[in-house]
Amino acid sequence: MNNIENNSALQIIPEVISTEQYTLLEKFSIPSMVESRWKQHISVLLAVYRKLIQLIEETKFPPHKRAYETAVSLLYAFKTRINISDDSQVCQNLKLQETLTEVGLTAPKMDVRIYLDAFLEIVNIQKAIFHEISLVIPELSKIAGPANKTNQTYEKNWIEFGDHIIETIKTHLNTIITAAQQNSYLHHAILTWLELMEIECRAERFRLKYPPTGIITPIIQSIVKNKCSEIEGTCKYICNEMIPKMNAEYFENQSKLRVEEIYREVSDLRKAAMRDRPLTHEEKLEIRRAMNSEFLGSGHWYQCPNGHPYTIGECGGAMQASRCVDCGAAIGGGRHLLTAGNSINMEFDSMQS
Repeated sequence: MNNIENNSALQIIPEVISTEQYTLLEKFSIPSMVESRWKQHISVLLAVYRKLIQLIEETKFPPHKRAYETAVSLLYAFKTRINISDDSQVCQNLKLQETLTEVGLTAPKMDVRIYLDAFLEIVNIQKAIFHEISLVIPELSKIAGPANKTNQTYEKNWIEFGDHIIETIKTHLNTIITAAQQNSYLHHAILTWLELMEIECRAERFRLKYPPTGIITPIIQSIVKNKCSEIEGTCKYICNEMIPKMNAEYFENQSKLRVEEIYREVSDLRKAAMRDRPLTHEEKLEIRRAMNSEFLGSGHWYQCPNGHPYTIGECGGAMQASRCVDCGAAIGGGRHLLTAGNSINMEFDSMQS
């Protein structure tokens, strides 16, 4: 680890997650060779991350504050003729507060604005790391041949790693919100709440894209729907209770634009959860019956290149091209020939209505 990010620094600012959390791929059963390449790949991001840790440490405990505390402690020791060098940290803090009260001095405070801004920049780096992970995962599934099964396992491991990074981002954002609210930095509190809601949306999108079993189960569907309602409730609180207190028209307008975008994303998430949920056999049979009643003749069932089913009525032969309503892929065909990538959907086609 870089000497800037040392154990003493992380003890002083334990609220900041160590960079090791973004490089220890062994924890997720990802080979050490890959881990080495990954560290190199995100090395620039981690270097900036460590610099920001140093900035937060110096902001929270600047040299003049440390010198001040040392001087007051020595003054108290001189006044009482007590050597406090071997006292515990708790005892030293109590004696320091007693001295401050006695001499009527106030300890220097940290610059909260710099602390919050630096912390938000760390979040931006975390988001960049997550973005890189999201680029790695789909590439693993494209590899064919004997290594394909191994890469499918690695894909699951990388998905777990992505989930882990999302949780670290949420942890940091909640820490920033707490610090901003405690120090009455409403501007930063609002921005961070919005950032958290956007991350929550991204997390649910990631959940839908890479469900643990490979399909969107009713349980996942319920989790996503509940999270969407929670996000909407938080956004409503931000708009009604927090933003008006700023009394700043431009900031209010910009914040509400972000909220509107979050609402749109939530709406899309709900639709995606419903659309991607696997149909039960009974639902499929009901669809088959309904479609048969709409066409002359039994027709035939096909599927687009991405596996979404569709039907062609009457004789069942492809006579015109169209687009899949689910993914936009080319479907149908002409002269009874299917468009490339389309095929018969045996499940629907073989059902007895």
